[in-house]
Amino acid sequence: MSTSCVSFRSEFDNDYAVDSRGSFEKISRQNRRPQYRRSSTPPGSVNGIHRRRSSRWNWGHGRSAQVQNLRAFARCALAAFTAFWATAASAGVVSVNVQFGSATTMDFVPVGNPGNVGRAIASGTFGAVAHLYNIGKSEVTNNEYVTFLNAVAASDPLGLYNGSMSSNFTGGITRSGSSGSFTYSVKSPTAGNQPVNWVSVYDAARYTNWLHNGAPTSVAPGSVNSIINSGAYTLANVANPGTALVRNAGALAFLPTRNEWYKAAYYSQSLNSGIGGYYTYASGTNAAPTVSTNPLDTATNVGFYGQSSATVPMIADGLANTDSAYGAIGMLGNVSEWLEDSTATQAYWIGGWYNMPVTSLNSQNSNAFAGALQSSMNQTGAQGFRVAAVPEPSTLMLAALGLMTVGGGAFARKRKVRAAASLAA
Repeated sequence: MSTSCVSFRSEFDNDYAVDSRGSFEKISRQNRRPQYRRSSTPPGSVNGIHRRRSSRWNWGHGRSAQVQNLRAFARCALAAFTAFWATAASAGVVSVNVQFGSATTMDFVPVGNPGNVGRAIASGTFGAVAHLYNIGKSEVTNNEYVTFLNAVAASDPLGLYNGSMSSNFTGGITRSGSSGSFTYSVKSPTAGNQPVNWVSVYDAARYTNWLHNGAPTSVAPGSVNSIINSGAYTLANVANPGTALVRNAGALAFLPTRNEWYKAAYYSQSLNSGIGGYYTYASGTNAAPTVSTNPLDTATNVGFYGQSSATVPMIADGLANTDSAYGAIGMLGNVSEWLEDSTATQAYWIGGWYNMPVTSLNSQNSNAFAGALQSSMNQTGAQGFRVAAVPEPSTLMLAALGLMTVGGGAFARKRKVRAAASLAA
């Protein structure tokens, strides 16, 4: 039981008493209150302390007592919720469906175990993260990016759409109409579920700004700049701002850093007898994976890599049985992913892609898995991105919190009955 819960119970026991009728009253109030209504001769028996005619038991009478007890219970619930969240996240058993605005939802997995130790490889030490966060369960898809384009790119002066998305066989998005009335759609249902590619790191950052601002499905032309150039990141209103990405305080959705991505891909608290450690591959294993081209493959330790240059990305949530220890999918291959780490002209990408050789998938590879710098405006069929976000309770977590609240109330009611019976005996 958490310290907050113990403190709450101790405060409750020290400050409150119960009479045989089951009424709770703060002891300080009892001491200055008569036990019966009149100062004349008392009745033959007095059944407990004086009780207000309209009193209602709520862990003490009066606003001050109510506030104190609600705060104590809130501390208890928060402590229990945080412990539950961190434990479930470390086991990779929780999936969080987060809604941005009224129409956009995305699946995330929580990454717990804050304060973990990083892993030293040839190009540095990576994976140490001091905070809790969520990371996208899969890469951002063409379907999700189309919703973004239709909301903010009717004119598209910032080049959020790349013509290769349509003309190149690896792309999955087409554009119709003329500037001011552009509309966007996916090439096919299958393409809609493939990861978006042909995007720059600034395109990806503007997508997270849109999420941060509520992911509106229709934005007036005069409001587009404020929606896509502010929020998680502050960007100049040009296609290539030429600045490093700096995460703003209070950002709700953002690109992961190298450390956040590396931890979500390789770290597991269960390794080394609970001390924690890193797997060699992003499928939760130290053994080299084998190739699979079937998105419905139920085998373990496979990945989508080592393909020819004439290959298109696999659907983003394929090969779900080969996810990382935290539950993220596709970190072993498919497309490489843009990261927040950047300079004025270059940004880091990380992870394998569909035609990467298996020798480059090892987590100690200094280029692919510590991140490699490329031009921040680079756009290819092998690059997409994954979104990270601040922790939010999932339906499962809210249900657990609700059960704790109901259980706490039931516990208090049972204590009340037991105490009353004891005093009446």
